[in-house]
Amino acid sequence: MYWANPVGMNLGKCFPLVYMMNYTSKTNESRKPLLEIVGVTSTGQTFMYSHCFMEDEKQPTYQWALERFKTCFNEDEIPHVIIIDKEFALMNVIARVFPTTKHMLCRFHIYQNVKVNVKKIFAKEKENDDYPKFIRGFKDLVENSSSEVQYLQNLESLRVHGQDTLSLWNTFDNIGLSILITFCIHLG
Repeated sequence: MYWANPVGMNLGKCFPLVYMMNYTSKTNESRKPLLEIVGVTSTGQTFMYSHCFMEDEKQPTYQWALERFKTCFNEDEIPHVIIIDKEFALMNVIARVFPTTKHMLCRFHIYQNVKVNVKKIFAKEKENDDYPKFIRGFKDLVENSSSEVQYLQNLESLRVHGQDTLSLWNTFDNIGLSILITFCIHLG
């Protein structure tokens, strides 16, 4: 079931460039996955555009939802940027339904994912105070890398007491982090 908010649709005509899609898995009363689509104004304010209760998290279901979303726009209003969590099925469908739209990963979700996974790695070592240092270094890497050169320099400085954290970094390759990904702040 897909429904769009009429007020959000009107705002979408004024601010058609940036949308965020957030997928919530079975946290509602009906236990159905929920896809929320939120627009972003030029001042960074958000507005609810639409919701979609889905049967599953598979590409055909995302395809159906995004095609409904696309029908709300004129050809010249197609979103330029869609910000998402790392949901591979959704990423693939965005590329098909909105081939000219750039999709970006949300920093907030990246940080949450990294914190959970890194904590597990550092928890294996007793009395290790490197976790907070790594998180600070990682945040610096994401927020202060505006070019590939800066990214590589910041990555090089992300070392914990002489231990090369590139081995840790390889763990995060699973979350889709790379030089070519553009990070975006969480505006929700």
